[in-house]
Amino acid sequence: MSGVLPPLSREAVPGPRQSLGAEGILRRYLPLLLSGFALLLGLVPAEAWATCYPSGATQECSKGTCQGTRTCDDYWGPCEYDGSSTTACSVCGRSGTRFCSETGNVIGTSCTAYRAQDDICNGCDDDGDGQIDEDYVPTILCDAQQNGCFGKLHCVSGQLVCKVQVGTQYLSCADDCSGYSAKRWCRENGTVGPCTRDTPTAELCNGCDDDQDGVVNNAPGQGTNTLTRECVGPGGACPGSTEACATGSWSGVCNAPPEACNGLDDDCDGTIDESNICRSDLGSCSCTPTSCAVQGRNCGSIPDGCGGTLSCGACGAGQICNNNVCVGACAPRTCAQQAVDCGVITDTCGGTLDCGPCGMSQGG
Repeated sequence: MSGVLPPLSREAVPGPRQSLGAEGILRRYLPLLLSGFALLLGLVPAEAWATCYPSGATQECSKGTCQGTRTCDDYWGPCEYDGSSTTACSVCGRSGTRFCSETGNVIGTSCTAYRAQDDICNGCDDDGDGQIDEDYVPTILCDAQQNGCFGKLHCVSGQLVCKVQVGTQYLSCADDCSGYSAKRWCRENGTVGPCTRDTPTAELCNGCDDDQDGVVNNAPGQGTNTLTRECVGPGGACPGSTEACATGSWSGVCNAPPEACNGLDDDCDGTIDESNICRSDLGSCSCTPTSCAVQGRNCGSIPDGCGGTLSCGACGAGQICNNNVCVGACAPRTCAQQAVDCGVITDTCGGTLDCGPCGMSQGG
């Protein structure tokens, strides 16, 4: 602080021949005397009482890095800060400066580099609201797999990712899913799922997703190629045996239990109770009736393996009994529909069909 009084303005200095009188002297010099005392006492800074000329003139001023202007009205008025400063800042790689308050203090959380909206996909909070990329709107079309499954570029963790709306697009199937209408639906990432039946039914061994669970050739709730069926031997189906489905067709490999003395073809070789397994002198001729569960049957009537008959119950609403197994309302396909006229084949609904013997006349 300086103790020197500020210079008088031009109006405050009388000319050599000017007579002011007592009242004029008080009016002219009393403010200056009072300001001088205030300066000496350290009550106000010297610039606050500096006289100026002409009235209405403006002058740049600052407090720290905060910028502003002051206006002349015989004396310079207080600094009016315009909100700007020279303090540097940056937001998401963009340079800017901080704002100032009306009292000339830098606002530490402000920056001119903030955007009005956070609509750039860059993993950064562009508008300073604590959220990231929240205003980005997907508008750009994309085909990530180049297969005809179109989507839009979405912002995911600061990166543009092509996403397809599930359930809106599909591609045609290479086969007809055993004669039934089917589609390959586009997944969210642009890949396509397996051929899926338009109308769900029991799963078949045909490379299609017949029951619409997203997996092909599978037992309920299990993975791909877990579907099995009873082996079909020369004498028909073999209870207790299994044949696996592999990539859309039955493997032809039968996993059968050893032959037992029960009136059934356990090992599925076309012969019942072979190798003298039921010889009385070996003490092995004691027939144990089988059950519906052991034979994998849950409807209709079947032999018990010892000359009797088992009743395996009835199917519920919406199901049919096909080869003594309850299945969905699947329409079995005949030998003629499948263009087969001999041998044993599947009926495409989990059962088997005997299309008759292949005679010599069929060869010519």
